[in-house]
Amino acid sequence: MPNGVIAAPELNAVAPNFTLTTLNGTQVTLQSLRGTPVIINFWATWCEPCRVEMPILQRFYEATQSRGVHILAVNLGETPDVVRQWADDLNLTFDILLDPQQSLAALYQIRGQPSTYAISPSGTITSIFYGPVSAEQLQSVLP
Repeated sequence: MPNGVIAAPELNAVAPNFTLTTLNGTQVTLQSLRGTPVIINFWATWCEPCRVEMPILQRFYEATQSRGVHILAVNLGETPDVVRQWADDLNLTFDILLDPQQSLAALYQIRGQPSTYAISPSGTITSIFYGPVSAEQLQSVLP
């Protein structure tokens, strides 16, 4: 955009690419997941609605990972130790990404947490959910 202004991601736009590190130290780049559906969820451990939706995300992941669905749960600025304990307590097995400076949250201009973006295999944002996402909403975004 002119003057260096970043446009917020919106429906039917290509999702902004990023690279973040997982709790396990692996780097994940959104671009490398092209060809598969991706769910990006922004969350924090202190967010009670986030705690409510995480088991929903986990069940969805378990039901769809064989179809190539990726869930990228982006933590907003907390330490790896805090995030790891929380993820372990909830038995989460999908990718937990760390956004220590909240730069990805700024790039996506999230309005609060949780916020969830559904990305099509072609890299297009097909849905944006603000607040806890339901199983039905997640199912509705699959191609």
